[in-house]
Amino acid sequence: IGKLLDGLLARTEQDIKSGQLASAKQGLQLLQQHYSDKSRLQPLVSAIGEAEKKEAEQMAAQGASAIQSLLAKAAQLQKQMPATRINDQLRAVWQQVLAADARNAEAQRGLVATSDYEKSLLDKALAERNQRAAQQHLAVIEDATPDYPGLAALREKVAEGLVETEVAEVVEHFHYEARIEQLKNRVFYAADVLVYGEP
Repeated sequence: IGKLLDGLLARTEQDIKSGQLASAKQGLQLLQQHYSDKSRLQPLVSAIGEAEKKEAEQMAAQGASAIQSLLAKAAQLQKQMPATRINDQLRAVWQQVLAADARNAEAQRGLVATSDYEKSLLDKALAERNQRAAQQHLAVIEDATPDYPGLAALREKVAEGLVETEVAEVVEHFHYEARIEQLKNRVFYAADVLVYGEP
């Protein structure tokens, strides 16, 4: 058993040197359970800790590079004329930045700006009495920025617009139209004739 544990110790050291930290951690766990000389394991624990720290720094550097690339892409999109397609692309970029760094203030402001543009489209749809489009724009705002300032007021505005549109449609169906009433085998008023009357 001692030779097996010594072999596992050597393999764990090699895994640390080659950067295979998952395998090295598993080996260390087995060694901690079965190896009697715990003092020989301490350098492994330290080496794994240092390797994890180095790996985290590399990932952070790669993440920062990716964020900078996304921010540059957003800056180029912002230079273009505002349009729904551009706004959708910007929203996707800001969401990617926030997925990598949830506290990125520039991405937070940018995401709110995309919802501002969406709100302008919502207002236009309401003015045109296009409830379906207004509801779609509201859904986009709710999905992208659930804490958007004035979101509750927008919901009420869309709901009121929906009621107004439905009332207008109902009233439209109940207005008077010029027409001729035709009665089959009947007359509007009976003739002015006395029955059983005397002249």
